[in-house]
Amino acid sequence: MLETCKKSENIVFLIFAISLFAFSKGYIVGVILLFVTSCYFGVKKQLRWHNNLSLYMLAIALLFTPYIVNLLQGSTQFRELDNIARLLFFGIIGAFFLVKKPDSRVVTVGFCISLVIIFIAFVDAQIAGLNRSRGIIDINVIPLTTSVVAIMAFLLPKLNVSNHVIKKIIYVAFMLGVSSIVISQTKGTLLALVCVLAMYSLCTVKQSWKRVSLLWLLMFSSIFITSELTNASLLSRINLSSSNVNQYIQQKQAAREVQDIEETKTITPAVEKNRVDAGSTIVSSSTIRIELWKSTLLLSQEKPFWGYGYDKAKERVLELVDLGEVEGYVKPYLRKNYHFHSIYFDSLGKRGIAGLVSTLLLLLIPLYIFIRNRHNAPEYALSGCLVIVSFIVSGISDMSMLSRMPIIIFGVLVVLCTANVSKPNQVG
Repeated sequence: MLETCKKSENIVFLIFAISLFAFSKGYIVGVILLFVTSCYFGVKKQLRWHNNLSLYMLAIALLFTPYIVNLLQGSTQFRELDNIARLLFFGIIGAFFLVKKPDSRVVTVGFCISLVIIFIAFVDAQIAGLNRSRGIIDINVIPLTTSVVAIMAFLLPKLNVSNHVIKKIIYVAFMLGVSSIVISQTKGTLLALVCVLAMYSLCTVKQSWKRVSLLWLLMFSSIFITSELTNASLLSRINLSSSNVNQYIQQKQAAREVQDIEETKTITPAVEKNRVDAGSTIVSSSTIRIELWKSTLLLSQEKPFWGYGYDKAKERVLELVDLGEVEGYVKPYLRKNYHFHSIYFDSLGKRGIAGLVSTLLLLLIPLYIFIRNRHNAPEYALSGCLVIVSFIVSGISDMSMLSRMPIIIFGVLVVLCTANVSKPNQVG
């Protein structure tokens, strides 16, 4: 192991993994180090390319297309391109990984250390009084925990190793990762973790049902213990969200019933009660999301293919609020924010069907690469698939995947897995 760590690619990757959560902007420092190292080997003409990397870069190019169209139409801003532009740098990092693959043990230990570091940061924030809006290490908790879940997803297939010490390290890191999510009180990322573990269970239960059972036991134990120590804040948020959504649905049903009956001019005590129910407004993060998603469906009906663009989408939703098509309580949110709380609905509302399709392809093309090449490196193929699942699920209710840290984690993990599942004799 000591001899392994002396290799440049292992040292660089270890620094990248550890620096992710070690300090503010640590993830930027780490990825710059990876990029500079890749460029150095490029200058020495030691990089290689592969058709799988070409396919991945095609997915990135397709993602850019709707943004460029909106930019040419004058309906978006360069800031929209800022985060996704980082994906372009991962082509050269992938070419570096093709010839200088970091040792799997180094990758695993490095990411486990990063999960320990972020757990300590969350505990420290919890003791000091967690402020979810301010976040941890100057990063909002949702992008942060999205990154945590992606790393946990990557690590799960590493439990197949014969080294018992590394196995124990992964189990401990997994528990600490779950505890970090519970402390953060983020519902969407907890759902993503559950889906990742469910997918992992389906893929490996025949080979090791004991390991799968242990992981579920560790997850629920960590949730229970951490919830008890944090006054069950996450569980309370989940219950409150469920209650608010149910009341929102009942309110909409009552409003429709009132509208239908009032057309017949028949006012009964039941109708009067429904009037009261329809007028009672439930405002929460969940109901705001539902209204925002509904607004993007309205936008897509008006401009289906390329969408309204960054600026005009927001302006049009505010007009829909004034017209009564969208609830008024989304106005304060839209004045402070510029997205629709879902990578799918945001793409549809701002960039139309082309934006939605290109976003889906960014996730599905790597998934296709991992499934098609799964026999070359089963462990890395499964890791890649689980990483994609984590981003697919977390993207349902948040825009965090396209935030700075998650997009870097996504890029590194995808090219790392792609490099490992690509056959050496196909490398050119």
